[in-house]
Amino acid sequence: MSKKDLIYRHWVPAAPKRLSFPFAYQLDKIDEPLDNYDITFEVLVGNITTREDLVLTITRELIKYIDFDKYMNRESPYYFGAVPTSDFSVTIKIIQYKLIQVKNKKVPEPVSETCLRAYNFTTEYSYGLIKSLNELKEILDRPNLKMAFDTETTGLNPEIDYIVGASICVEPKVGYYIPIAHNEQFAEYNLGLDALRIIHQALLRADLVYMFNSRFDVRMLEYTDDPTEYNYSLDGIKLMDAQLNAHFADPEYREHKLKELEKHFLGYYRDELEDVLKASGIKEVNFSLIDPKVGLFYAAQDAISTFELGEATYKYYQEFGIAGQIDQMLLFILMRLENHAMRIDKQFLLEQYQYITTRLKELDDEIKSYIGDVNLNSPIQKAALLKSFGLDTGEKTETGNMATGTKQITAMIEQLKEEGRDYPKWLDLFAERATLDKLSNTFFGSLLEQLEDNDGRIRINYRLGVTATGRLSSGKEERE
Repeated sequence: MSKKDLIYRHWVPAAPKRLSFPFAYQLDKIDEPLDNYDITFEVLVGNITTREDLVLTITRELIKYIDFDKYMNRESPYYFGAVPTSDFSVTIKIIQYKLIQVKNKKVPEPVSETCLRAYNFTTEYSYGLIKSLNELKEILDRPNLKMAFDTETTGLNPEIDYIVGASICVEPKVGYYIPIAHNEQFAEYNLGLDALRIIHQALLRADLVYMFNSRFDVRMLEYTDDPTEYNYSLDGIKLMDAQLNAHFADPEYREHKLKELEKHFLGYYRDELEDVLKASGIKEVNFSLIDPKVGLFYAAQDAISTFELGEATYKYYQEFGIAGQIDQMLLFILMRLENHAMRIDKQFLLEQYQYITTRLKELDDEIKSYIGDVNLNSPIQKAALLKSFGLDTGEKTETGNMATGTKQITAMIEQLKEEGRDYPKWLDLFAERATLDKLSNTFFGSLLEQLEDNDGRIRINYRLGVTATGRLSSGKEERE
């Protein structure tokens, strides 16, 4: 067995890109230019070099254009399905451009145009926008229920944010989105907390529930403020976190977000939520502001990907044996532990942060008086500076350059002192600056950023499957 095999005992090669996701189609070139095109977009020269690049790029634009509730919902009479749909086509103009320098900035200059027609659409996927409570009940009313569950919210703080909608998947390639509390202009779609109660009851009775980064969705559900005082506790749920199972597949793999893992394990390539919001003209990451018909694909695909990722990685959970079982059980315990936010002395943090910031400015000015205008935040420039004085930390980065971190510089100074060698005065200042810079970025500055909005508390998020350097990591809440 090779060294690589020993290191990557659970390593899984990346799945091939699914060019038929979420639909397949034929492309023909349009020889005669049209007055108008359904879709027009620009790409930088060199970004499309293969047919695979072309298909993935066009599909990304088609996803923004196509009405998923009409054409990608198997209950719709217009559903693409497995047989090519001849009466639906889309005209596309692709403008390739290069960047040219004009005065002090680079501006795009069109180089060529490609005009295409996409037609004969087919799909093996289905995305349904749930429009009634009875429809939701029928989907979830099945024996031996296995399902995936995901939430869309107004934000990341369970104390001030709330669930806007939920997505579910009960079979491969079929996802549903249930609008619950979208903004008032989309009120006609909202099914309210009645729908959330139906989903909650299904979660409790299901034989298996897949979630991704379950600690977030479980907490958002349990924190739901229901005027009927309905209890959304998920105690007793048969939960399996697909994010953690993917970690079992390869603990050395550094990616842990759903979009990256679905690429690696499932071959699905699609845009991030931020791109969906941007396409809708929304700058704020708040799903309540999205038309449910626009958000349908994004939300329902989250559930589909979670379901299929859970199925694809379940074997790695089994391979981990008792360790995997303990980790999955710990997720619920850690989530409950996270609910107890810790109060932080904000005034002390501010005072220390201001002192560090002021001192860093003083050190920068003093160091530059010795060495000139060197970017002290650039590892390359720091390494070049040390070399120019005949100094070397004796350690290398992964790229082969001199390591210039706080630890390496401090160790170098200590060695110089032990050997009784002279070294420049600014080097001591350099070490102090490195220490304070780390305190500023990693501790005081980071803690100030993470303080809860209401009363100076911080919520520590404990995560088991997002680090390759230890068994447990912590940090601020992030969209996964």
